[in-house]
Formats: sequence, C-alpha cells, structure tokens
Amino acid sequence: MNIRICILFFMIFGISAKAQNEEIVSNSNNQFAVQFYKNLSQSYGEKNVFFSPFSITSAMAIPYYGARSQTKAEFREIFYFPDDPALFGLGYKYIISDINGKPEADTVLDVANSLWLQEGISLTKSFRGALTSFHAYSENVNFRNPENHRDISTDANSWVQKHTRGMIDNIVSPSMFNHLTRFLIINAIYFDGKWESAYSEERTREQEFYLTSGDTVKTPFIRDKRKLNYFSNDLLKAIEMPYKAEGVSMYAFLPKENGSLADFSENFSIDTLQHFIKAMTRRKVAVRFPKFNMSSKIDVKKRLKAMGMSRAFSEKADFSGIIGKKNIFIDKVIHKSRVEVDETGTEAAAATGVTLQAKSASVKPEPVVFEADHPFCFLIMDRSRDIIYFMGNVYEFGR
Repeated sequence: MNIRICILFFMIFGISAKAQNEEIVSNSNNQFAVQFYKNLSQSYGEKNVFFSPFSITSAMAIPYYGARSQTKAEFREIFYFPDDPALFGLGYKYIISDINGKPEADTVLDVANSLWLQEGISLTKSFRGALTSFHAYSENVNFRNPENHRDISTDANSWVQKHTRGMIDNIVSPSMFNHLTRFLIINAIYFDGKWESAYSEERTREQEFYLTSGDTVKTPFIRDKRKLNYFSNDLLKAIEMPYKAEGVSMYAFLPKENGSLADFSENFSIDTLQHFIKAMTRRKVAVRFPKFNMSSKIDVKKRLKAMGMSRAFSEKADFSGIIGKKNIFIDKVIHKSRVEVDETGTEAAAATGVTLQAKSASVKPEPVVFEADHPFCFLIMDRSRDIIYFMGNVYEFGR
C-alpha cells in the first residue's frame, strides 16, 4: 500500500509541475501578446495588423537564456519572462513536444526553432541545454565570409518554407548579415485548422464591408446560422468559432456603433479577454463573417525599442550566458506572418528571425446576429493550453 501511495504521489507531482511550467510560458506569452498588440494597433492606426506572439516570444526566449544583469531585467519587463529561465525552458519543452507530438484530426500545428551559429564559437553548457529545451535545430556556418551570406539566407529560408508549408518565404536576406554576425535564431509556426463544422460555400455572398473612412468594399462573406458561444455588451459583440482540434478557437471581437476598434485595442487586456470568454453563453447566431487573407512584415526591434527595450540592441548588452563573454548584442528582429480564412477553416503561419552580432570589437430566442461588416479584432487561441498563437485587426480589404 505504501509503495502504491508513493508512486501515485510522484505521478501527481510530475503532472502538477508540468502544468505549472506550461502556465509560466502561456502567461508570459499572453501578457506580451496584449502589450505588443496595443503597441502595433496604436502605431499602425487604421491598417490591418497580424502577428504571432508565440513565434516572437519563442525566438526571443532563446537569447534570454544567455542574458545577464540589466539586459535580463529588460527582457523580463517587456516579455514577462520568469527570473529562472530553466523553468521557462521546461515549459517550452513540454508545449513544443505536445504540439508536435500529438497531431489532431483535420488540424496541423507545427512549431520549430533553429540556430545558425558562427563556426568555431563555443557555447556555454547552460545555453546548449536551452537549445535542447527548445528542440532547436542547429547548424554551423561562416558569417565572416560575405560570399557565404547568400547561401546562408537561402538555406535558412528553405528551412522556414519547409516548416510553414510554403506560407512564409524570404524572411532572411543576405543584407541582414555582416562579418560580425555570430548567430541567426529563427522560430517558425504553422497552423492549419478546419472549422468544427465547415461553412457552405453555396451560402457565401458578397456584401459591403464598411471602412472607417466611410467608404465600402465588396467582399465575400461566410454565412450560416449555428449555435456558438456569444457575448454582447453596450460596446461590442464577440463570438467563438471553434476548430475541430479540441480547445482551439478563433475569437472575433466586433465593436458596436458607439464603440470603435481603436478604443477596443487601447483598452484591451488579459483580464478583459478572460472576462469576455467566461461571460459567453451558447446562443444561436446568424454568422456573417468575411473571408480574408493578409500578410505582414514587422520590424520587431523597432517596436520593442518603442516599448522600452534598448540595452539588448546596444553595445551595453550582456549575453555572457551564451558564449561566456559580453561581446555580442541583438542586431535585428524580423517577423513575417500570413493568414487565410475561408469556409473550411484557417491557415496561418509566422516566422521570427533574430540576429546577434559581435560588438565592434430555454424559450428559444431569435438568433443573434454577428455581422462583421466593419473593422474587428480576431485571435486564434488554444484554450486547453491557454496560449494565444496569432492575433490581429481587420480594417480593410484589397489594399
């Protein structure tokens, strides 16, 4: 009996520790997602926004393993990373293993990391362990020779195309490198999810989408009546559009006439998101949702500097936990993303590239209507893991 009790205890403890480590990752990812979304929304104004917070945080978490002193403090402030990166690494290890190791029917979710490092560089033991936690593919290259830059970018882009099923291309260019480049870190994420129940193409109709300028654009709208989780208050409507993969859904937030997407973006927070989700009730909804596709390229370094992160991008940076010296800093952070939504589901992908270089030196109610015919916010979230994978604003079409 005692032996059985001990075994049960360690099994429960193991599951609990795994959940806690995953929660550390999801909490930091989602907090960053909201802050980065608000920064982008304010900067882009009435333009489409789309990005993958999970791709950005995954790519930046790798150099965080080697950050020290004030550089580490800046990472923690912007990305909400925990003080102990080992706990963080375990969370990523569990999540990436679960995502890549348990394929769902009619759903593909793939996350991959890679490190392209200057040949001859010796990594610290702790940083080599980080690469294991992130399941990172690594390859030695020679950045010092400019003649190699085109081949390195071609190989890196081929790796990204492979892991995003061709949705993301040319995120890396030879101009990103110079003779001082020491590392290229890339994260790629790909999602292909089918709606829990596909929408009929025969019901799709063109209708007007109202731009903030007052102009209208005709675009195809998915149309159906079905039971969905729905929320409404004085300022907005929200629906959950589930995919076949358990726990994964798109959430759409549509401001009402006395609200605006700009106001929504400015006041958005994790607390409001959780409130909207928890307050949803099962209703019959007349769905009119536009088909759309968009792509985006973001200079993440520029955005992070605007959010207050500067030391990591300067010669004051301390990444001595990577190679044991303080002679490298982050030079570039580029993010590309793309999404397509239609009657069958959603296909989305993103990639983030980071370069580090050496320092110079009961009564059935009537169906409620959710008609997304004006700017709205959407996000793709895994409720089973509580992770926001993708997020964006739709302001316009065909521009």
